[in-house]
Amino acid sequence: MGLLGSALARRLGEHGFSVLGYDVDPTRREAAAASRTSISDSLIDVARRCKRIILSLPNSDIVNEVLGQLEPHLAKEAVILDTTTGAPEHAIRSAERLQGLGVAYLETNIGGSSKQVQAGDAIVLCGGEATAYARCQDLIACFGRQAFYVGTSGSGSRLKLVLNLVLGLNRAVLAEGLAFAEASGLSAQ
Repeated sequence: MGLLGSALARRLGEHGFSVLGYDVDPTRREAAAASRTSISDSLIDVARRCKRIILSLPNSDIVNEVLGQLEPHLAKEAVILDTTTGAPEHAIRSAERLQGLGVAYLETNIGGSSKQVQAGDAIVLCGGEATAYARCQDLIACFGRQAFYVGTSGSGSRLKLVLNLVLGLNRAVLAEGLAFAEASGLSAQ
């Protein structure tokens, strides 16, 4: 229930979805509860009560740990929507791992900030089973102005890496341009 997770929860709530959230940090659970998100005190409770679970975690290693805790409690035909910016190989392994349980893993990589998610102005890059993507378009439409299904597991993460590279290079060029402008006697403003 950090910046992105909280923005996702608020956005889904605003669109009439019942949201059950969890975070290991009690202060984040309290903050989410204050913003009208129902809060659970355990991952197991979330797995037992929800058919569609959105993960928004710091990295692939933590996703792997959380999936390990969720797996024994997930309902068949559940969908894990993972917004974590992670390694493509992790997405492939996670999808294979969950497929054996009858659970779909859908990469839902976010292109944009938590503020853009809150405004419904992010883009969403999805990789995984096409049927899982179709089953979750109603959720994805709440926080993304555009969503792109880009193929099998790993594809969403790969495209997010491409997007991050392009954005990073644009920022570097902008910084160089501003430095050149100032060196040329122009105001950066």
